[in-house]
Amino acid sequence: MNKKIEELIATLPVDSEGSVPLYQFKGCWYPSFAIRGTIASNLHFTAQDSDIFLASCPKSGTTWMKALIFSIVNRNRHPPNESPLLTTHHHNLIQHIEIQHYLNGNIPENLDQLPKPRLFATHSHYASLPHSVTNSSCRIVYICRNPLDTLVSLYHFLRSSKITQQDMDLTYEKLAKFLGFPFSVEEENEGLVEEISSLCSFENLKNLEVNRSDKPTKPGGPPANSFYRKGEVGDFVNHLNPSMVEKLVTITQEKFAGSGLAFKYSVDNLH
Repeated sequence: MNKKIEELIATLPVDSEGSVPLYQFKGCWYPSFAIRGTIASNLHFTAQDSDIFLASCPKSGTTWMKALIFSIVNRNRHPPNESPLLTTHHHNLIQHIEIQHYLNGNIPENLDQLPKPRLFATHSHYASLPHSVTNSSCRIVYICRNPLDTLVSLYHFLRSSKITQQDMDLTYEKLAKFLGFPFSVEEENEGLVEEISSLCSFENLKNLEVNRSDKPTKPGGPPANSFYRKGEVGDFVNHLNPSMVEKLVTITQEKFAGSGLAFKYSVDNLH
């Protein structure tokens, strides 16, 4: 089947001008290290109705949201004070389907053995997801961040890896209900929501020893400490000049027109 993947890749539009070649697949550009896994998951992944997917653009709150989803879904298996988050990096608890499970086009054999509900992450957009995902009843949590802070965060991440807790209208209770794991009155009265909130706070996660390590989260991957920087809304003003901001905001407004998404930049009308 790897031969089939290579034959398909050979037919895709490619942009080789940057440091990493990009391939266009189903209307989206993928870096060379993700394209084989993306195609393989499209061909082989079989979704289950109980699956939960976290979809996001890189550096838009993915790491933090992984911690939150894992904690909510597994709170009966792992109470906050015994959470695997304390010793295991989030990206190894909820793995990306295209760049971990199906890395380089490999076909994983243990997906059916994962605890239910199975938790996955993806940086693919909706049209590029495996058909079994979009045709199932599995839940997809989408998280996004204002593009200017995302750009700056991604820049620093790529520099540190050499290859936040955001201002969002999101409550833990709403997320838990959407995931199919609503908090009971008893859990709320016992303070479990606050415990998970404290465990998954940006500052707590950032300062855990497992997340401060300069060791890679996986062989050949970025160091664990590259996933947490500031997590501040509006930090882009410290890195982008006004003309750059104006140009990027214009592009963002054009691209997201009609989507219903409105980003909060929290910088006094950008002046």
